[in-house]
Amino acid sequence: MFQWVSQRREADYDMVIMDPPSIIKSRKDAENGKRAYHFLNRAALRLVRDGGIFATSSCSQLLPEDDFAALLRRAATQSNTRLYTLTALRQPPDHPVSPYFPEGAYLKSYVFEVRRKAGGAPSGE
Repeated sequence: MFQWVSQRREADYDMVIMDPPSIIKSRKDAENGKRAYHFLNRAALRLVRDGGIFATSSCSQLLPEDDFAALLRRAATQSNTRLYTLTALRQPPDHPVSPYFPEGAYLKSYVFEVRRKAGGAPSGE
């Protein structure tokens, strides 16, 4: 996946779905894992046409949702895109999260509309 996405540069797709396996397996992998998620999302964003849809997920329990959102914002800025959130998804109720184990909130997904034009508002606005 890393090789394929890094070899493409053109915004050829109306929709790109980024759903990698869990990249951060242990706390010692956290920084390298965040860099990997950033790289993949930034590279994938380059492939989405203006007005297209970008769906991305992380199932790494050691990547908090705030950190995931921050790296998505940075990837969007670096790929000269603006992201408009269409929906944010989390794991279903049959995977409850204990307040004593926040890492149990492992599944984080977003669906965005991608805009490349300066000042362009999403199609629904």
